[in-house]
Amino acid sequence: MALTPSTLLRSGGAVLMTVALKSELDNIASGIDDELNEVMREQAEKMEKTAKSKIRSISGDLEKSVKVYVYGRAGKRGLRVGAGAKDEEGRPYGHMVEYGSEKSGGSRNAAAHPFMIPALEEHRQETIDALNDKIEEMAS
Repeated sequence: MALTPSTLLRSGGAVLMTVALKSELDNIASGIDDELNEVMREQAEKMEKTAKSKIRSISGDLEKSVKVYVYGRAGKRGLRVGAGAKDEEGRPYGHMVEYGSEKSGGSRNAAAHPFMIPALEEHRQETIDALNDKIEEMAS
């Protein structure tokens, strides 16, 4: 709905303007979400690739399990990069690779081999810059 000063005067002004503005804001917000989500998806996929490249694995299971996950519901969606690999007993173990582990009694300590945090750090500024660039592009 295009608004002109004469349309506002003929239809009661403020009420029509509020309804029309609200309607347009919903459309604008939806577009902004889509545009920013696309930037976030691109950046998350870069983080996924970098995290996979940092894993030292014999089986390849941990590397294969690193993925971009979408969570939430419409209007409240988010993205995360995570590792879902599990051992033979069904227990997740990506966090033990990332941070290291210590078996009780200290007999089987495993050193940390970070892969997720370095991937995040490597792409942090690039992600911030990409989002800022998109926002500036949409504002102009």
